[in-house]
Amino acid sequence: MKSAIKMLSIILILLALSFSVTNAALSCYSCTDCGTSWDISKTTVVATSGSSDYCRKTVTGNTVTKDYASSCTPANILGNGIFCCQTDLCNSGSKQSITMMNLGFLTASIWAIYHYIILARKNEVADFEATTFSIFYNNAFYLVCLIVLSFFVFKNFSPTVNYLFSVGLSTAMVFLFSTGEK
Repeated sequence: MKSAIKMLSIILILLALSFSVTNAALSCYSCTDCGTSWDISKTTVVATSGSSDYCRKTVTGNTVTKDYASSCTPANILGNGIFCCQTDLCNSGSKQSITMMNLGFLTASIWAIYHYIILARKNEVADFEATTFSIFYNNAFYLVCLIVLSFFVFKNFSPTVNYLFSVGLSTAMVFLFSTGEK
């Protein structure tokens, strides 16, 4: 039971770290004279300098500019104005409330906790701890490094690449949690 508490503590700590790491800086789309029909190939992704920065989209008639700023005052007059947000790549026109990296890690964490509760009800915790938890303990350091590294490596890619990587990472975590030898 003691190792189960340690395991759940590690999962919660990793989850908290993934949220704090992904909110340390902000990624924003950047383009000048983007036009009203948004084309991702005409934009670049830039990293902001701090966690209190804003992604910004300025609309004036048919001229759209996307960038970031340390302060932003929203204004909207009949669709023209300045739109501000503080999540990754939020100045694309569609809002994201949670990054794909966090979503993948959250999914894997919920699966691990749920799986542990189901096995605890069946009194199979000892077998589960002998396999899954030992594998997790042996690979926890590499998993944390992978999560942190992937954030910095894939930060400048499109949301689709981030999503695919997040699904792959979640699959790898589920594999780590569900396989092993006693």
